[in-house]
Amino acid sequence: MASGWESDATASLKVPSTNSASSRADRLEDHDRYKMGRKYRGFRGLSGRRPRVWRGSPGKNDASDLLVQVGAAIRRERKAQGMSQEALAYAAGIDRSHMGKIERGERNLSLLNITRIAAALRMMPSELLARASQ
Repeated sequence: MASGWESDATASLKVPSTNSASSRADRLEDHDRYKMGRKYRGFRGLSGRRPRVWRGSPGKNDASDLLVQVGAAIRRERKAQGMSQEALAYAAGIDRSHMGKIERGERNLSLLNITRIAAALRMMPSELLARASQ
C-alpha cells in the first residue's frame, strides 16, 4: 500500500537504485542506443519512415516495352528528318543526355515532354504515339 502522500498509481512505480552495477550498464546501453539512433537510423533512414519497397507489377515489362517503342519511333522520325539528337533536344527544350535516354527507353515521358518532342518533329503527339505502336 501507499504510505502517506503517495497515491496508488505512484506507489507502484519504483525508481531503480543508481548505485547498482546493473543500472549503470542499463544506462550505458540506453546511451549507446541514443547515440546510434542519432548517427545511424538503421533501415529507416534519416526521415524515420520505413522505405518504400517496389513489389513490381504484372505490367512492368509492358510499360518498359512501350517506352522502348516510343523512343524508337522518336529516333526513326528524327533520323528521317535529318536532325541530330542534340538539335532535337534543343528544339524540344530538353537536355541532350535526357533525350538520349528517352530514345533508348530508359526514361518515362511526361505528356508535356511528348508534346514538346512532337512539336520539335513538326507532328501531332497522336501521330508520334501511333507510329510507336506500329
